[in-house]
Amino acid sequence: MGPVILQTPRLFLREFTQEDFPQLLSLMQDRAAVYAYEHDFMEEEVKEWLGLQLCRYRADQIGFWGAFHRETAELVGHAGLSYEEICGRRLLDSGYLLKHAFWHMGYGSELLSACRDYAFHRLGAESVYSVTKADDIAFQKVAKSIGMKKVKEFKRGSYQGEVLCFLYEAVQK
Repeated sequence: MGPVILQTPRLFLREFTQEDFPQLLSLMQDRAAVYAYEHDFMEEEVKEWLGLQLCRYRADQIGFWGAFHRETAELVGHAGLSYEEICGRRLLDSGYLLKHAFWHMGYGSELLSACRDYAFHRLGAESVYSVTKADDIAFQKVAKSIGMKKVKEFKRGSYQGEVLCFLYEAVQK
């Protein structure tokens, strides 16, 4: 188990390791959890996703981290930061994914605000962004609840073709 990157009142986040693969596979194959992707993740795709995070940890010292319950150490989901090419700009993107069993408990807001604060206070970022599909109302509510503002609408490729997306931004005050 790697070192804790950050903690929230109920969760701790740490880098994923290869040993986390079974739990990560369970998360990424939870159809309810990955509804926004409109895609069923095969085992090989989850291995690729984990490999990408391991590369991000080395290259950028950020990525999507495992979010574990502080009392039980159960994987609740993942959350984090990554540099992404969005609308022709390299932006610091934030996001999260929760197991369906942990929806409607405030974990999304807890994780997204912790990632935003990490970006501002640890990375010195002036802005942090989140991209969401136009029909992902739940994510939009979370983004708004932590003070993010919708700044752009654009189309982006997805597993289902081009979809309308919204870009949310939080600005360091």
